[in-house]
Amino acid sequence: MTFGLSQDWEIESAGGSTGNAFIGISTQHDTKKIFLKRNTSPFLAALSAEEITPKLLWTKRMPSGDVITAQQWVDGWTLTKGEVQNQRTAQLLAKVHSSNLLKSMLEKIGGSFVTPDQMLQQLSAGLPTKAKQSAAIATGLRWLENHTLQVPISSYRVCHGDLNKKNWLQTRSGNLFLVDWDQAMLTDPAYDLTTVLLNYIPFGKWSWWLSAYGLTLDEVLLQRIQWFAILQQVAQGCAQSTAKDVAAMQQTIASLTKMINVND
Repeated sequence: MTFGLSQDWEIESAGGSTGNAFIGISTQHDTKKIFLKRNTSPFLAALSAEEITPKLLWTKRMPSGDVITAQQWVDGWTLTKGEVQNQRTAQLLAKVHSSNLLKSMLEKIGGSFVTPDQMLQQLSAGLPTKAKQSAAIATGLRWLENHTLQVPISSYRVCHGDLNKKNWLQTRSGNLFLVDWDQAMLTDPAYDLTTVLLNYIPFGKWSWWLSAYGLTLDEVLLQRIQWFAILQQVAQGCAQSTAKDVAAMQQTIASLTKMINVND
């Protein structure tokens, strides 16, 4: 596939699980590259406008019906666990969550509002057989069902949905971007916050990191974080569900409950 480019460009796979990401390399100047993606969401235009992702250069519809987008190629690296702890990640995430442009665009293209209850229902409905036989997973699900999280939909914002460290891109020129928005949704921002806090920020630094985001770590926020943390841990346990993984899930849930002193 040429992606509508001239013969002055060579196309290589950029890897990834979907097979829809590519690198365009100029045959005239091998240092000139662009990032190409097939059938990405129109949401990318808003992300580019807000400088959350590398600049969108153009969009083309191919005769096959595929839509190809080209983004500026940036030289950089994905963050390490330690680098995620930097206050710049908190500030960029706050920018995402506070953007009215992102929210209106995601609504416009049919992005759905996802409630905590819907997340739990989806998790419960998709349990693999092995997970159904796990007492630890059953206990986690019962806890979630018995501690219903009520968050006004009016406070829902655009959430990335997959804040793995590999999706934070630091450029050599000093910019920080968030990439891979395939799981974006409109929900409680605490969902994103929980992913970062649980996986990358030591508990003793939660208040500091959240302060950089613009929030105070109070009891209400802690309860929301706990709920999403248990949801995410149970989901991870269901996906892997080996004895070792389930044991790790139990330990994480127990440690989190103890840390924030929630009485069941």
